[in-house]
Amino acid sequence: MVPKDLLGDIRKLIEETRSAVARTVNAGLAMLYWRIGKRIGEEILKGHRAEYGKQIVVSLSRQLVQEHGNSFSEKNLRRMVQFAEVFPDEQIVVSLIRHLSWTHFLALIPLRDPLQREFYAAMCRAEGWSSRSCTTCSITHRASYRASCCANTQILLPPTTGNGDPAFLHQVYIFSMLIMKVEFAE
Repeated sequence: MVPKDLLGDIRKLIEETRSAVARTVNAGLAMLYWRIGKRIGEEILKGHRAEYGKQIVVSLSRQLVQEHGNSFSEKNLRRMVQFAEVFPDEQIVVSLIRHLSWTHFLALIPLRDPLQREFYAAMCRAEGWSSRSCTTCSITHRASYRASCCANTQILLPPTTGNGDPAFLHQVYIFSMLIMKVEFAE
């Protein structure tokens, strides 16, 4: 019979390590996606070369998907470019990736108003909102942003998870990125 405190301690160590690894992977992927978006945006899609840039993104995507999987589809490469455009400061991205996953960024990218993006990023970071809460809130609670300077905005905000929402462990982006090609010989 295993002592309960030993089993509990081991379980806690396993969960803490899993969570730390997932956060590290998420941060690494978000930074990679930002750098890819920045590189494409600066070097290929400069104003007067937009048509050429579109063709390059399509070709680049085909090659990257073959080599590294669907995380680098044309649609995702364009999202990466948008990511670098709406978050142009690397230091801000570095600060945010400690708290937000790639899916958080995907929820924030469509917000056109930089102040709105900053508000929701701050709420995700401070309150531990999941990416789903961020998306839901940014779509259905636009009034809470406008009223954020008013008293008692707590009523308008979604409930917090408080634990950083471990659902990011299940993100397709992480698993897609980590899939290795394995060949078996019999």
